[in-house]
Amino acid sequence: MTPISTMAGLVPIMLSGGAGSDVTHRIAAPMLGGMFTVTILNLLVLPVIYSFILQH
Repeated sequence: MTPISTMAGLVPIMLSGGAGSDVTHRIAAPMLGGMFTVTILNLLVLPVIYSFILQH
């Protein structure tokens, strides 16, 4: 729930325009990508790795 709310808060920063938006885009883009990647890894990849370790 926390990563989803953080990503939802970063979307308006990515889509905003105006003074200083070029700086905020550079900050928000890697944060959004990182949050998405970590969420996918935690929800899908890690449980699969743990199940393989526990079975063998």
